[in-house]
Amino acid sequence: MRNILTLLALCIAATFAAAPLYGQSVPAEDVKAAMVLNFIRFTSFSSERETISLCVSADHPGLAQLRALEDRLAGASRIRVKVLQRASALTSEQCQVAVFGEICPLTQAALSVLTRSGVLTIGDGADFIDHGGVIQFFNESSRVRFEIDNKTARSAGINISSKVLALARVRERHGKGD
Repeated sequence: MRNILTLLALCIAATFAAAPLYGQSVPAEDVKAAMVLNFIRFTSFSSERETISLCVSADHPGLAQLRALEDRLAGASRIRVKVLQRASALTSEQCQVAVFGEICPLTQAALSVLTRSGVLTIGDGADFIDHGGVIQFFNESSRVRFEIDNKTARSAGINISSKVLALARVRERHGKGD
C-alpha cells in the first residue's frame, strides 16, 4: 500500500511538472480529470461499494474528460459516470462523487447538503469550499492546484489519504465564518 501511495504522489507531481519541462501545455480539463480519478482512488468513503458513481452536469466544461473515467477502477470499485442535465439535480442517493464547474446560485444550496451526506464534492471557483465543497481547483503560476477542506471531508465520513493532503493546500475549517 505504501508503494501505491508513493506512486500516486509521484504521478501527481509529474502531472504538475511535465508541461513546463517539455514546453507543452496540457489542457487544464485533462489535468483536472486525472486529478479527480486520483482523488477517488485515494479516498475512503463511509460505505464501500462495488461501483462509485461520479456525477457531473451535462454543461460541465470537462465533461468529455470526466466521461473517459467510466469503468476505471478505484481500488475494488468501478467508476460509473452519470451525466445529469442540471447540477442542482444531484442527490446523495445518486452519487458518491460530484464534480461541479463554477458555482451558481442554483447549486449553492445543493452543494453543502451533498457534502454533509458523504458525497465527495469537487469543483472550480474561488468560493467553492466556502459554499460547502470539499476539494477546490485553482490556478497558480499557470498550474492546476487544489485545496481541500479536510474538516468538512472528515465530518462527512470522507477520509482523504495523507499523501493527497500532502500535495494540497489544506483548510481545516468549515467554509466562511468558522
